[in-house]
Amino acid sequence: MFVEEDVAAGRQPTVITAEFLNDLQEEICNAITAYLALDGASRTQLRQVLALKANLLSPALSGTPTAPTAAGDAATTQIANMAAVRGAMALFGLGQVSRQVTGDLNDLDKNGFYMGQSLANAPLNSTAWFYVLHQRHNASYASQTAWMFGLNATRVFFRQSSSGVWGAWVENALLDSPAFAGMPTAPTAAADAQTAQLANMAAVRGAMALFGVGNISAAATDLNEITLNGMYKAAGTALNTPLAQPVTVWHQRYDGNFSAQIAVSYSDGGRLFVRRTSAGTWQAWQEIATSAAVALKQDALGYTPVRQGTGVGQTTNTIHIGYSAEGKIKATVGVTDFGPIWTGSHAQLLTGANGYQKLPSGLIIQWGTIATATRPMESGFGTQTFSVAFPTACAGVVAQANSDAAVGLHDLFTQVGSISQSSFMLGTDSNTSGTDPRTFGVRWFAIGY
Repeated sequence: MFVEEDVAAGRQPTVITAEFLNDLQEEICNAITAYLALDGASRTQLRQVLALKANLLSPALSGTPTAPTAAGDAATTQIANMAAVRGAMALFGLGQVSRQVTGDLNDLDKNGFYMGQSLANAPLNSTAWFYVLHQRHNASYASQTAWMFGLNATRVFFRQSSSGVWGAWVENALLDSPAFAGMPTAPTAAADAQTAQLANMAAVRGAMALFGVGNISAAATDLNEITLNGMYKAAGTALNTPLAQPVTVWHQRYDGNFSAQIAVSYSDGGRLFVRRTSAGTWQAWQEIATSAAVALKQDALGYTPVRQGTGVGQTTNTIHIGYSAEGKIKATVGVTDFGPIWTGSHAQLLTGANGYQKLPSGLIIQWGTIATATRPMESGFGTQTFSVAFPTACAGVVAQANSDAAVGLHDLFTQVGSISQSSFMLGTDSNTSGTDPRTFGVRWFAIGY
C-alpha cells in the first residue's frame, strides 16, 4: 500500500525502488501471459486479462466452469456442480433408477419416484414390488400413484392424504378390456343411441322402455308403423287396430319383409287377434278363439256339444273320432286305439220271433223259432235260413224243442248240422215208441261274425 509522507505524524512516504517495480512488472507479466501472448508495445493487455475474470457479483461465466461437488442432500448456499445436481435428483429417483425405500409408504414426505418391496400400507397389503410416484401439495395434502412390477404391471392404484390422513387405495381401470369391480358408474347414454358409448343400467332400462320391456308398454298410434320387436299399447283411436278399443300388442319382426303381431283387447274379456305381413304388406286381423269364448259359443248352439276334458276326473288327453276303412266310427285317445264306437248303424237290431243283434265288435247273435215240427221228420233234416248271413262264419247253433203235455211227448230232442254262413240243417225226433205224427215248436240260437 502506497502512503504519502506525513511530517506532523512522523510518517515516511513509500519508497518505490527498482526492485519493487521489477517485481510488480513480473507479476503483471505473469498475469498477462496466463491468458495472452505478451506484447511490449501494447498498453491494454492488462485490461484484456481483467476482462476475462469473473466478477463476484453476478458473474457471467462461459466455457466449462467447475466447482467442488456438494453433498446431494445439502441445503446450503454452496455452488452446485452437475454432479451435485444429479446426486440431489437421485435422492428422489429423478434422472436415473427410482429411489429404493423400505418401511412405510405413509412416511414419504417429499416429491419423487420410489420403489420397494414388502412396503407397509402398499396397495392390497401386498408384499409385491411397487413403483410409487409421491406428489406433495403442502404439509396437509399429498397423493401417491403406485403400480406393480412384473406380470401385474398393468394394475395401477391411487390414493390421497387429507390433513395428514391417507385414504384407501383405489385401483384404476385400463382402457383396454378393463375388469371393473365394486359399483362402477358411467354417464347415461340416450336410450335410442346406437354408438360405442358405454351403457349404464339407466340407459339399459331406458332402451328397454322404448320397446315396452321392464316398464309399461310403449305407446303406438299406428300399428302398421311399428317396425321393431317389442310390446306396445294403442288407444281405441289408433290406426290399424283389430277393433276400436284399447289393445296391447306384441310385435315380432322376422326380416324386412315378414313380421307378426298379436293383439289383446283391453275389455271384452280379452279378445285375442293375430296378423302377419306378406312381402311387407299387412294381412287382415284374425281372431283367435279362447277357451272362454268357445264355452260361450257352445252354450249358444242350441244343443249339448261334446266338450273335451271338462268332466270330473278327466285329463286333457286329445280325443280323436273318425270313420274307419271298415265303415265304422272309431275313437283314439292320445295314441291309444279304443276301437269302434257303438252307434245305431254299428249295432243293428231286428226284434221278433226271428231276429238278430249286430255288435260293433263284429259279433252277431241270431235267433228264430219253428212254429210246427212233426215227429218223425221223414225227410230228415230241414234247412233253416238265418235272418242275416254271417259275413265270415257261424260259430255255432243251439236248438231246443218245446216239450209239453199237450203234445204228449216229453223226450223230444233236436240235431243241427251243415252249418254255413247263411243256414243250417235242423232235425227233431223222440225216443217215445210209436210212429204217429206229433206237432210241436222249436227255438234256436246262433252266434257268428
